[in-house]
Amino acid sequence: MKQYYVDVRQVGNNLLIRQMDESRPVNRKVKYQPTLYVPSESGTFQTLQGDRLSAKKFDSIYEAKNYIKKYEDVYNFKIFGNTQFGYDWIMENHPETIDFDYTKLTILSIDIETASEEGFPNINTANEEILLITVRNFHTKETVTIGSRPYSGKYQELMKDSSKYTYIQANDEKHLLELFIEGWRSEYPHVVTGWNSKFFDIPYLVRRIMRLFGEDAMKELSPWGIVEPKEIEINGSVETTYDIYGVNHIDYLDAYKKYGFTDKAPENYKLDTIGEAELGMKKLKNPYETFKEFYTKDWDLFVVYNAVDVEIVDGLEEVKKLIFLMVSLAYTARVNIADTFSPVRMWESTIRNYMFPQKTILPMNGSRLANTIEGAYVKEVNPSFHEWVVSFDAASLYPSIICQYNMSPETLSTTLLPGVSVDGMLNEEYDLSFLREQNLCIVANGHTFTKEKRGLFPEIVDVTLKSRKVAKNKMLEAEKKYEETGDEQYKIIASVNEALSQSLKILANSLYGALSNQYFFLLDYRIAEAITLTGQYIIKTT
Repeated sequence: MKQYYVDVRQVGNNLLIRQMDESRPVNRKVKYQPTLYVPSESGTFQTLQGDRLSAKKFDSIYEAKNYIKKYEDVYNFKIFGNTQFGYDWIMENHPETIDFDYTKLTILSIDIETASEEGFPNINTANEEILLITVRNFHTKETVTIGSRPYSGKYQELMKDSSKYTYIQANDEKHLLELFIEGWRSEYPHVVTGWNSKFFDIPYLVRRIMRLFGEDAMKELSPWGIVEPKEIEINGSVETTYDIYGVNHIDYLDAYKKYGFTDKAPENYKLDTIGEAELGMKKLKNPYETFKEFYTKDWDLFVVYNAVDVEIVDGLEEVKKLIFLMVSLAYTARVNIADTFSPVRMWESTIRNYMFPQKTILPMNGSRLANTIEGAYVKEVNPSFHEWVVSFDAASLYPSIICQYNMSPETLSTTLLPGVSVDGMLNEEYDLSFLREQNLCIVANGHTFTKEKRGLFPEIVDVTLKSRKVAKNKMLEAEKKYEETGDEQYKIIASVNEALSQSLKILANSLYGALSNQYFFLLDYRIAEAITLTGQYIIKTT
C-alpha cells in the first residue's frame, strides 16, 4: 500500500502524524519511544570519526529529554542522536524513496478582505470586521468566497475560472467565520498558501476568530487543536504569525523570493507587480479614493477583486510550480513541507538518513556562537565598452569545491599552513611539497584535508548531483515521448522528474548555507570559510 507522511509534529510524549494511506488521509497519534546513542567500546554503531556507540532506547520522549539534561554537564560524556524525534520517526518508517502523489494533497490558497472603518486594520488587535474570505483549491480550481453581504454575480467575466466559482452569503461576520471554520474542518488542508499570508491573512484570521469566539474556536483551525504564536524578527522589529499544527503554511511571497529564480530582481514584491511580470495578469484596481468607499459603494466588484487575488497566486503556481517543488524537496530531504525554507533542517535530515543505514550516528542538534567569515568575490566594475567579453559559469561551484577538496568534518586535517591568502595562492608564494608526502590537499584559507578516505559531505553531494542528472535525463526523455505521442502520462512523468531534478539541485547548492549557519549540527567555520575563499581563488584564477 502506498503510504507516506504529510506532516509530523512532536507534542509532549507523542508524535502527531498526518499521512496518506493510498489516497485516504489519516491522522495518527503515536507515543514515540526514542533512541539515543552513547559511547561504548562494544557498541555496534559508530560516530563519524569511527568511535563506537551503543543504542539506548527510552520508554518516552520525556525520559529521553531527562537523560540528556542529566548528563549535559558531565565532562567527556557525549550523547549522540537526533532530538527532532519526528524526523527520526520519518527516517525509521520511510527508509526508501518516498513515492508520493502530489495530486492527493489538499492545497488551498486563501485571501481575506477586512473593513477599514478606522484606517488599515490593526493585525495585533484584529479590530476590523472580516468582510470576505476566498479559498481556492489548487487541484480542482474551485474557488469559494464567503461574504457578509449579497453578491449579484456581476463582473464574473473578470475571473479566470468563473464557471468554478461559488459565492456563499453569510448573515453577518460571525456567521461568515462559522461557515469558514465548518468548511475548513470538513477537509483540513495539508498546505495553505497566500500572498503575504504569513503576516496578514493567517494571523488576522486567527486573532479575529479568537476575539469573536474565544481560543477554543480558534484552535479548530488545526486538526490537532494546537495553534501556536511564532515570533519572527524582520529588520529589527518582531512580527508574530501562527503555526497551525498539522497544516503546512507556505507563504507564496516567501516561496517566490526563495525559489522563484527570476532573471532579475523585480521592482517590488507586490502581488500586482509579480502577477503582471509572470502572468501578464494584474490585480483589479480600486476605482475609489479609499478602500472603505470600494466595499461600501461597489460590493460586487469588491468580491471579484478578492477572488482574482487567489487566481493570481494559483496562476503563479501553474507557471512556477513552487509548492510542487517544495513538496518534492520535503520528500527528498524527509522533512515537513514548511521546513524546506531551512537548509539546516533539510541537510541535517538528509545526512542522518544517509548515514543511519551505515550505522553511523551524528551529534545532537546544537548551536554555537555566531561568527563572520569572508564571503564571495565580486570584481570591481570597469565601466567602459569592451571587446571579446566572455562569461564563465561554474556548475554548482560550492558543491563542486566541497567534492574537489574532500571537505568534511572528519577529513579536516590538523596540518595548517598559517598566513595563507587567496592572492598568495595565486602568486604561488608557498611551499606545498608537504601535501604529496602527507596525502593532503590545501584550500585557500590554509587548512588541509586528507585524501586517505572520501569525506561524508563530498559523498552525499556527489550522490545528490548524480541523482539530479538521472532525474533530468528522465524528464527530457518523457518530454520527448510526450511530443511524439501526446500521451498525458509522459507529461506527468516529465513534471515529476523536473521537480525532483530542481529539488536535488537546490539541496546540493544549499549545503553551504547550512555549513555556515550557527545552528547546524556539523558546523565548522573553518570549512565554511574554506569554501568561500577557495571560490574566490577559482574565480580569480579564471
